Amino acid sequence: MGMFDYVNYECDCPYCDTKLPDFQSKDAECLLRLIEPSEVENFYTMCDNCGAWVEFQYNMGDLKLIREPV
Repeated sequence: MGMFDYVNYECDCPYCDTKLPDFQSKDAECLLRLIEPSEVENFYTMCDNCGAWVEFQYNMGDLKLIREPV
């Protein structure tokens, strides 16, 4: 049994513009399967370049970055 699922989402880091391809979530079954952002409420990753925590919230078709860059 896995501890999270992979989320099929990519974006550039809002802090340093590095490509972020490895999002995860614990909101679904946590079977290490690839799921869509619409299947979960939150998904996240850490940027390997700058170390920033990047987290999104998906709510009724609206995708929102939880922590805005400072």
